[in-house]
Amino acid sequence: MEDLNCHTYGTKKALAKAIESMADEISLYAREVYAVKLHTGRNCELVTQSAYNTSTIHVDCGGKLERDEDNYDIAPCLKCSEMVNTHVNSVFYQINQYKFASVHSPEANL
Repeated sequence: MEDLNCHTYGTKKALAKAIESMADEISLYAREVYAVKLHTGRNCELVTQSAYNTSTIHVDCGGKLERDEDNYDIAPCLKCSEMVNTHVNSVFYQINQYKFASVHSPEANL
C-alpha cells in the first residue's frame, strides 16, 4: 500500500505532474502486475473497482464524512465525530470492498 501521508508543500506541483503521467491503459497496469510477479515471485492480481464514495463514507463506523473546502483532506465523521484522513480512509474502504467481494463471490463458495 502507498504512503498517503506525504506532504506536497514546496514540490512545485511535482505530485500533480507524476499523477498526470500515470498510465491510463489497463494493459499497462497488467504489464506492471506481471513484472511484480516475476520480480517478487509472489502471486498478485490486478483488481479494478469503482472509487465512487470511498472518501465520503467512514470505513470504521459507516458514517458520512463532512468534506468541504476547509475540511477536504481531513474531515469530521458525522456519526462518530472522529477526524479522518480522507485519502487513507479511501484506500482502506476500497480494500474492505475488495475483501467483501472476494468472500462473497461464487468462486469462493466452491
